[in-house]
Amino acid sequence: MTWSSGMAPPRTPPQARCCATPFLAWVRGYRISKVSFRLNGRKLKTVSVADWRGRYGVMVRPGRLSKGRHVVAARIEFLEDSKLKQRTVRLRFSKCA
Repeated sequence: MTWSSGMAPPRTPPQARCCATPFLAWVRGYRISKVSFRLNGRKLKTVSVADWRGRYGVMVRPGRLSKGRHVVAARIEFLEDSKLKQRTVRLRFSKCA
């Protein structure tokens, strides 16, 4: 998967191959209107305001999930005047025992 300039992929801690502690999944970019986050297809949160670091993010708590692989999808909607199409970026992680 490739990322366009000005948009960073969702981030997780370095030990994300198998994580048990909560982490912030986030995206950063230009001309973003809002970002809708989904975990395994279920809506988590829609964020329309970036934090002080310019990130649109949501906390993911693996402790509440079953053991195995999971997917966080971030659907990014851009401002109308930017003429950019909406994008979906995905982050895959596994929950440890």
